[in-house]
Amino acid sequence: MSFHLSICASLVDEPGLLVMGKGMGINHLVALFLSRFCRAPPRDEDVHPVILVINEHSRYCSHEALCASLAAIGVDPSAHPVKLNVDTPSAARAKMYQRGGVVFTTVRIAALDVAAGTLLHGAIRGVVVLHAHSLLSQYSIGAKAATHFIKYARNASLTHKPWLVAFTDQVARLDSATTVRRLMTSLSVGRANLWPRHRKEVEESVSRHPVTLVTTPNNTCEEMRRVLSCASDAIRAELAAAATVPGSVVPSPPQGDLAPDAIRGLVRTSRGMPRAMTEKLEDIAGLIADLHDDPGAIAQAVFVRARESRTRPGRHSWIGSDLGNQILMTAQSVLTNSPVIAPTIRAVSVQLSKAAHMIRTPGAGPVCVILPAPLMTTIATLACLVIEQQLPPDVAALAVSALSIVEAGVAGGQDVGGKVKDALTGVDLSKVRTTMIPSDDSTFPLVQSDSGRVTVTTNPGPYLLNWLIGARPSVFVVIEPTLYVTRTIETFRAMTPGHPVVMFAHHEAAATEESRAESIAFERLAGQKLAMQAQPMSTEQQLSGVAVAVDTREFGSEIPLMLLSSGATVVPLTLPIADYVPGKDVGIERKAFADLLGSLDSRLYHQAAELVTRFPVPLLMVDVAGANIGDLYAGRPVGLIATLLLHVPGIRFSWTNGPESFVDRVHRRVTSSSVKEVQDKVATLSQVASQDSEPAQLKLLRALVGGRLGPRTVRADPVLHLLNRLRTRFGCLAEVFTASVDELIGCVGPEKALVLQAIGSSRYDPEKKRKAPPAGDPEVRCTNGHNAVTAQRLLSFLS
Repeated sequence: MSFHLSICASLVDEPGLLVMGKGMGINHLVALFLSRFCRAPPRDEDVHPVILVINEHSRYCSHEALCASLAAIGVDPSAHPVKLNVDTPSAARAKMYQRGGVVFTTVRIAALDVAAGTLLHGAIRGVVVLHAHSLLSQYSIGAKAATHFIKYARNASLTHKPWLVAFTDQVARLDSATTVRRLMTSLSVGRANLWPRHRKEVEESVSRHPVTLVTTPNNTCEEMRRVLSCASDAIRAELAAAATVPGSVVPSPPQGDLAPDAIRGLVRTSRGMPRAMTEKLEDIAGLIADLHDDPGAIAQAVFVRARESRTRPGRHSWIGSDLGNQILMTAQSVLTNSPVIAPTIRAVSVQLSKAAHMIRTPGAGPVCVILPAPLMTTIATLACLVIEQQLPPDVAALAVSALSIVEAGVAGGQDVGGKVKDALTGVDLSKVRTTMIPSDDSTFPLVQSDSGRVTVTTNPGPYLLNWLIGARPSVFVVIEPTLYVTRTIETFRAMTPGHPVVMFAHHEAAATEESRAESIAFERLAGQKLAMQAQPMSTEQQLSGVAVAVDTREFGSEIPLMLLSSGATVVPLTLPIADYVPGKDVGIERKAFADLLGSLDSRLYHQAAELVTRFPVPLLMVDVAGANIGDLYAGRPVGLIATLLLHVPGIRFSWTNGPESFVDRVHRRVTSSSVKEVQDKVATLSQVASQDSEPAQLKLLRALVGGRLGPRTVRADPVLHLLNRLRTRFGCLAEVFTASVDELIGCVGPEKALVLQAIGSSRYDPEKKRKAPPAGDPEVRCTNGHNAVTAQRLLSFLS
């Protein structure tokens, strides 16, 4: 679109922060901007320029979505951006940096590679920040680390300063000019570009090709009264029958319809009422409460209870009673005769019938039905329509296909699916195909009829615009449209001039309110001066000449970058003991205040003892920035800290107030150290740790059973005791899992030997569905599904 090209050109000329309206194609805009750098790197340069893209979010301009947009605008797949993650080896990352181009990475990996020299600072040509408004979070360690990395990347060299472009369409989060300036300070930029909806270029692009909008009201009060009236009459009859039981005291129900709280009050004040009656009334109260919260959930609630009444006879026994039959009859009547009880039923049935003439028009595009989350209620109501033959065959086939992708047991999937298939005798279900497209968290279903006339989707993420451009639908049925969905459809309409588009929107109050809030935010910012002098980072080299070994796990915080900015030489290593080693004599274990309170009962004593043993100057630094110090004096923590200092008298305990205070403490403790000194010290620590195999083996045992492990636990738990005995018998755990069956039989018997060999030789299959422990087995707390299966096998040793 023309305004996308205008924005892209302005960002190339004057990089900075871009704030635009939601749903105006920011994913397409970012792809358009990155396409300028997605080309083969020049061969006559030793260092190819790298464009770093950080702060990627799965719901916001993800790597997959941007690659799809780049392919849509004609960028060769070989020039697409590469993505680095924790599984990418260091050597592979170095090759990708040398190749140049656009690289998606995390702040932790980028900081680690800069410190290790894998990514040369001079190779960074520019930095693109996605989801920029998230850097305003004061409590996110990742946001703070991103801010410090940006400042370091832009200010570390006086001769080479990479440009920076940041994108956000969450203008409602930027409620004032002060907030925008604070974000600009975090990004080290001096310019902010506002592209609200009413900008001239946007207005012309969208208004030139308007979308025909048909709205539908939402009114469920009348049908809710019918359900409540039916349930109230039946409950009064049941209470009257319970009052005739000798010894029972049942209060008289109030006049009128009975709300859920009134039903529960009757149950609480009753005496001598049969237990079955009590459970029945409480269940009815829960059903009515569900109807109050979401009238569209009536089908889901009824079908779930109907299924459970067959699988668990003691639960929801009211299904077969007169009361249950009356509620089911009312629900069926509401679902089949009235289009206002469930928003999804009304929109999908009534509005599709309104659009029938457009569906059959030659040359018209398909119908796109966009449903809100959760999908389960919608599928259940679609199933009800199919049962009552309220949908045309192709839409009915869609409902069956949608039911097939729902997890078993949710919304009565199997039972409803059986009824649907019985009702669709003669419908060719082979003409339905289901595709799963990556979306915000994992995937969202895109269910299409083979003719391509109808498509049902939900949770449309950043892929929506790309999919619309490819499918070119003419009719949209949108349930509870968000501002993002509405704007995306308008953007699609403007990008396809001459293509007819009609949108049937149901209950658009949420989108209207969202649009109003965005307009107010833009109006507040429009009259403000959003240009400022970017503040350079402090260049005081207080740690010049100091080498600090930093554990690689600490690169998720801002401290390694602050050490780099202070002039220190940061050596990223895997440290077996301590988090920071600024010299051969000093070892520092850094704890956040909340982590301190959580580790006083377990690992902290071992860590403190190791520090005292391995370092002449062992330091335990606790960061109390933003902490509630009152929690420290609330009983046990003070006593546990005193116990720690008594049992490990050599530990030096100190407090820091934020990362700056920590760096200052390092400066006070160490004045000079070389890279060789810290590397030799870490090598010595690693050698000592490898010689002491006891902690590592106990850690493996803990991983196998998924629980805490201490000396008492080993003695008390028979499984651990058995494994510990096996380890002692064979010398090490490796010998246990590689021993022959005959050797194991001589130690634990034939049955246990076969199980143990199976554990040692089995491979982990991530595609296997995780299995819950069988009923009746002892409860085991495990770290994941694979450990659950392993722990169950271990427990079988004792059976």
